[in-house]
Amino acid sequence: FRTASCRVAGRLHRNVIFSRRTSLVVFLLAFMPAASVAQRARSDWWIQHYNVQNGLPSSSIIDMAVDTMGFLWLATEGGLISFDGRNFRSTELIPGHAPLSNRMRDLVTTTDGGLLAADVKGTSYSVHGFDMAWIQHRTAGRVKVYGSAPDVETYAALVDTLRNPQDHSGAWAECTFIHGADGIEGIVRGDNLTRIQKGKVLGALVLPTRSHSVFQLSGHIYGFTDTLGCFGIGPQLDRTAPVRVQWPTGFNKAAAEWQLFWDPAADEAFLLMDQHLHTVRSSSTGDTLTIAQLELELPKNTRITCMAVPWKENVLAIGTLSKGLFLYQRMAMRTVECGTGTGEDQAYYAQLDMGEEGVLTVSSNLRAVLIGEDGCIDPAQPLR
Repeated sequence: FRTASCRVAGRLHRNVIFSRRTSLVVFLLAFMPAASVAQRARSDWWIQHYNVQNGLPSSSIIDMAVDTMGFLWLATEGGLISFDGRNFRSTELIPGHAPLSNRMRDLVTTTDGGLLAADVKGTSYSVHGFDMAWIQHRTAGRVKVYGSAPDVETYAALVDTLRNPQDHSGAWAECTFIHGADGIEGIVRGDNLTRIQKGKVLGALVLPTRSHSVFQLSGHIYGFTDTLGCFGIGPQLDRTAPVRVQWPTGFNKAAAEWQLFWDPAADEAFLLMDQHLHTVRSSSTGDTLTIAQLELELPKNTRITCMAVPWKENVLAIGTLSKGLFLYQRMAMRTVECGTGTGEDQAYYAQLDMGEEGVLTVSSNLRAVLIGEDGCIDPAQPLR
């Protein structure tokens, strides 16, 4: 066997194993950057672990976000870092000037494609390109934002509203942005949801008592109470309703601590309980959530601070407080028979990743074959 791989702009692509002796093509989905230390996890997962010993500038990761170009951004104790799947790059804060602080705390995406970063002092920066950021807002307050802000101006106004210059405890105020129908935005703080449309406050919605996490998933909006009771929020953000949850067998909702990680643009969220990670998925109608456990071994003897799905190809990124970045890659194999029917052997020598259409391979007699989700598609015309 021999292998070939393709990588474009830091995104993940398929690795294909070609056989010289048969007409079988075996697909192996794997992500193994040259700079990483890869090891086999339980059954069908690979782990790539990055820390200060193999390229990561700081092993203390506080937050993560993915920008519109597919770069994974890390807020760390050693600065703001971007990752393209192969290399880490530290970002210069305020080009030509000493940064106010290298200790970063929060990353917030905006629905118009922006990316904001906040340092430990509460100063926020607007990230431009790959390697620089400008001061966007200077404040004495500290605000942790979940979800995507509508735009930079709304984010700055929210920071001004929530900041408390008299609070020297180091605590950060927390809020969540959610996006409803007809341009209605919601800002959640505690058990209250403030409804806003085109800058005008429409009113407030009182959420169920002791609401812990409000999140957006597959176009629907949900909330968990601190005891993992679940409710849904209507598209106009003006009502709540109970939501049915399908828990895995033996699931213990009485666990002492749990964390929810989510991205408003993603199709699944992640629930962490007692060192077990579960996926959270929504039904198409939005009235049911399904919880399923992932059989993977999580980092030990450290606190998991953040998660992201950076390239949407079976990759899960996990940031930790003291042990750096872990990339989990699900392994999947598929065998496809692309014989000519004449009994002759076929050797496949090259590949071209065609994105969603599949992989184009070329045989020893210059016969091109496109392999997609439904199997082999023979373009028929020989290449010249």
